[in-house]
Order: sequence, then C-alpha cells, then structure tokens
Amino acid sequence: MFSSPIRLYFIRKDMPESGIISTTLRASSQIRFPFPNGFFHRKTPESGCLARVSNAWSAGFKPLYKTGFILLMIIPCTVLQKKKLRSAVLSPFSRSYRDRHEINNLAPEIAIAYAHGVTTPDGRIFYLKNAKCGCTTISQMLHTYIFGAPFPGNIHQSDALPLGLRHFRLHRAAIANSEAVKFSFVRHPFSRLKSAFCDFFVDDRRNPQALRHWDNMLALGFKPGGDINYNFDVFLHYVGLNLERAELHCDEHWRPQFISLGSGKIAYDKIGRFENFSADLKEIFSNAGLPLLVALVERKMTFNQSSNETRDDLTISRAQASKIRSLYAMDFEAYGYE
Repeated sequence: MFSSPIRLYFIRKDMPESGIISTTLRASSQIRFPFPNGFFHRKTPESGCLARVSNAWSAGFKPLYKTGFILLMIIPCTVLQKKKLRSAVLSPFSRSYRDRHEINNLAPEIAIAYAHGVTTPDGRIFYLKNAKCGCTTISQMLHTYIFGAPFPGNIHQSDALPLGLRHFRLHRAAIANSEAVKFSFVRHPFSRLKSAFCDFFVDDRRNPQALRHWDNMLALGFKPGGDINYNFDVFLHYVGLNLERAELHCDEHWRPQFISLGSGKIAYDKIGRFENFSADLKEIFSNAGLPLLVALVERKMTFNQSSNETRDDLTISRAQASKIRSLYAMDFEAYGYE
C-alpha cells in the first residue's frame, strides 16, 4: 500500500502511436478507469507490481520518494514506447524532456518538416531543406547571413546553424509569423533521382550516407561498376520498396518532396524550382528585403555541385520514366512537373 497518491502513466502495448494516458492512484486495492473493456488492479508487495487494464494495457511501476510520481517501465514495450513514456514522466522536471515530450506529440508530417528546417535566430527566415535541391548552397548562404562567413566544413554537420527538431519552437514561431519568409525548393523527380543515384552509387567520392544502403542494393542485384542503366533499374526497385514500407521515414534523398515539405501543412511564401534556382532564390530574398543574401546569389555562391548530374551514359528509359511517375505521382501533381 502507498501512503500518498502517485501518478500512473501507461500506454497501449499493441498501439505505440495511441498516446499516453495518466491517472492519479491513491491507496486502494482497485480503481476503475474510464475504459470500455477493463479496469486497473493493483497488487502487493510494495517493491513493485503489475498494472493491467484488460489484456491490452500493462505497466510495471515503483514509487519515487518525495514526489507524487512513479517511474514506469512498460512490460512488454517497444523502444519507441519507452522513449515516449520516459519523456512524459520526466517532462515536469527537465527542460530537455519537456522538449522531447512536445516533439513526440507533433503531427508526423510536421515533425518530418521540422527535422530539416532552418530558421535564422532573428526569426525572419524559415527554410525547409529538400535534399538534392541546392540545400547545401542555401544552408551555407544562411550560415553567412547569421555568422558573416560560410561554414568551413560540412554545413549539414554544423551545430551552430539553427537546424532540426531541437529548434522546433523557433521553426514554429517563424512559420506563424506573417512577416517571416518561408520557402523551399523542389526538383523534377527524374533529375532528382538521377542525382541521388549517381551521388550515392556511382560517384567515386562515395557519399558516406550511402553506406547504409549498399548491402540492400547488392542483395537486389546491384553490380558496382556494371551497366549504369541496369543499376539504375535496381535503384528504382529499391526506392519502390522503401516507399512501400516507410514512405514518411525513408531516406530524404528520395522521399517524395511533398512529404518532405510538410504534406501541405506549411504555408510557404514560395516554393522555388531547382531548374530556375538562381532567379527564384534571388526573387525570394529580394521580396523579403534581404540584400546580403541577394548579393550572395548574384555572386553565384555554390557548394557541393554533383559531377555526375549530366552523365550521357545514364538515359531514363520509357519503362523507368513510367515507374518514377507512379512512385512520385504526388510530386508531379503538387509541383506541376510534366
């Protein structure tokens, strides 16, 4: 028996995304919950016990001294459930866990966008990085705008740039600010996939992000140094499997751009086209009254240009084009590509 009320947190074992429910438990052998098909029953000894609500809900718990809360371990549980529950339980005591708890409750489409968002500290610019659409160049321009000079290394590894989910409050404020400029870039799915394929699996520089894909590509029949058009077929098959199994969370280099940009949940001032990169970027910065960034565009400040984007030996066949149109139908429709 517990001498003081404790707070109980638990989660559906079979529904990791169903959220966390909490209630206050007082000294009693049985407390009814507002569930249609069960109740919670607490058993002794005090060293710990098993909580159950029907067969779907369960949690093991122990009291924490000097607080009204409990430390909870789901039995059984997934890693995702553990992380979500730990953030919920510890959020009243820790700023970092409050942030994690709030991030866990973001809509998945918004969380994906925030994960690749860059917001300047002055709140004037929100930029959504869309892979293979000039994001290295734009990120370096924004670094120059903030700090006065480009980042000396890989800009995507910069801790100084306000990038990613840890800055979600900054992103959210900028998106809600009518005076801030919100923009991103898209690219024709044909050339975007061709660039991703060459950068990951053809270019001698070997993008380190590609390493996690090599075993799967080899298993599907990819032949390093082999016929490039055959290997592109293998790549398209691999991309198709990725999108079928985890469309929202697959590699951002071939995730549908409509999803990467927030699935229509973010109101952009302009979505530029990579095919008209400099002119669209200059227009965005000019309209926002950002002369420094306009000057950087006029100086043709560019970074990380792929060397294989115009390979004459990689020609997209009619069958490959049909497959790409099927895989990326939402991109063709949303951004007006033919």
